Amino acid sequence: MSEEDPSPTRRFQSIAFGVLVASAVLGLGASTGFTPLPQGGSGLAPFLHPLLAGLGAAAGVLAVRRAREIDRIRWRYAEDETLTPGERRLAHREADRETRVAGSTFLLAAIAVGGWLAYQLKDPERFTAAELLIVTPALGFALALPFAAKRFPPVTSADDL
Repeated sequence: MSEEDPSPTRRFQSIAFGVLVASAVLGLGASTGFTPLPQGGSGLAPFLHPLLAGLGAAAGVLAVRRAREIDRIRWRYAEDETLTPGERRLAHREADRETRVAGSTFLLAAIAVGGWLAYQLKDPERFTAAELLIVTPALGFALALPFAAKRFPPVTSADDL
């Protein structure tokens, strides 16, 4: 299904995967003390929380939008009269899998950026707002989902295309 899907959100999903990998590597490095940037600076955390909440919200909107695009492709395949019942079931399973992968990729990319910054800005001597940077994108993601679900209504059949 994905080979015929050059949509913008598909490209954003690929970018999000790259951000996920890069942030995970940087976060691992920061957690062990090996980082290209100087560690510390927990005073920046209050300014980063709104940015990370926005990043999480954008990831939530993109996840829902991508799910709707996958559903459009699903119904194009599933309602093809030449398909066997097994091929139709396979199309639904593949679409469900792609939807889960897309949602996970967008969410984990945002959380990975927050995790990297949490370790990067952490003050080992005391608890600061920097340590909460890892959860801020998840909150933004969760808050954006209802908005995105209204903005991009579900596609439940080929009639909705």
